[in-house]
Amino acid sequence: SAFQRVCWSSVRLSSPASVSIARISTSGGIEATRAIRAASPDTQVVLLTSFEDVQQIVSAVQAGALSCLLKDVDADALADALRKAAKGEAVLHQRIAARLMDALRRGVEPGSGVLESLSQRERETLTLVAEGLSNQMIAERLGIGEKTVKTHVSNVLGK
Repeated sequence: SAFQRVCWSSVRLSSPASVSIARISTSGGIEATRAIRAASPDTQVVLLTSFEDVQQIVSAVQAGALSCLLKDVDADALADALRKAAKGEAVLHQRIAARLMDALRRGVEPGSGVLESLSQRERETLTLVAEGLSNQMIAERLGIGEKTVKTHVSNVLGK
């Protein structure tokens, strides 16, 4: 697609610390993410989607997306997410985080290993992200550093 060609050209022309934005409107966004990360592992991918489907978000993260935002995100939040992505920091749209938390609460069988793989602090962090708190607010609430919060968010996305 034309969008994928634009993504590819931006990857080829960018420095290693670059950020690429992809859209999930079909499986093409996930495949583009996978291809971008394979061709340029240092490129951070921020996905914009109109879907709040947990499975698509999980597939996108597994394909290499660092952050997932809904297309209705405001310009300031998008700019902030792009700045964070350039530093390797993950961002999830609040509604996406809430859906992930809901799916974990409802759909994970005890003993399946998914919830058990999250540390207590990672669970607390994910719950606060789902409530819409910023990394700074989470750090203050939990009495930890903001960098530690970012590490917990990255760990949760990786699991």
